[in-house]
Amino acid sequence: KKQFNQLVRKKGREVIDEEDNKPYKEFNRKYNLALIKKQEIIDLRDATNAFKEDFIYDLSLIHFPFVTRLYMAPRKIDINDFKPDMPNLAELNLENCKIKFIELDPEFFQKLWRINLQYNLIEDKTNIRGLKRLPALKIIELHENPIERTNEIYSAKEDFKKSGILIKF
Repeated sequence: KKQFNQLVRKKGREVIDEEDNKPYKEFNRKYNLALIKKQEIIDLRDATNAFKEDFIYDLSLIHFPFVTRLYMAPRKIDINDFKPDMPNLAELNLENCKIKFIELDPEFFQKLWRINLQYNLIEDKTNIRGLKRLPALKIIELHENPIERTNEIYSAKEDFKKSGILIKF
């Protein structure tokens, strides 16, 4: 509801080609959202139906040409299956998504330069080493992960630094 109110203008309405709008309409109906093709930021933190099993898969099927920032709902998700059709995605917020291991497919994350993994379950650098394959990645945020309670965080920081990636904790 909050997202819907932010997207709908008070005066007039945008004319959208019905066929072009069909995938968005079906996705919005299934997950009770109000996403549109021209969005630059998708914020799903308040999405009540984002926990459904097919959510990540269904989101991957929709073309979002302008999205630069995506905030996932704070629920357990299998992010490794996420293959978004978001060619301009630069920032990915996966805060509190119960992630233990992450290895994103570089083909689908060509412009991703920042990933927020705060409040997850990352225990050591082997759980995130696949992120080095992302060509534009510059920042990984690991605040409040189990790795912070060990010396492994310093080893990870040095290891990623060699690849030009800053680990914040």
